[in-house]
Amino acid sequence: MNTDCVHCFELVKTGNDHPRLDTVSDLGHSQICKCGHCGAMLMSTGNTWEMVIKGSVTRHHKNRKRNVA
Repeated sequence: MNTDCVHCFELVKTGNDHPRLDTVSDLGHSQICKCGHCGAMLMSTGNTWEMVIKGSVTRHHKNRKRNVA
């Protein structure tokens, strides 16, 4: 797994807390979240996390600048 976001990488590999994770869907037994830093979509099942859609820090920030202008 390659990602520009250190927080997503650490969450998937070690389960460390992610400071910018927003819940998109909570189904009770699983949860889908979006990273506010790189735009990646992550899924939690039990105590494990996996990346569903890879994010990109540079692409995410470029899109935010475009939307502000």
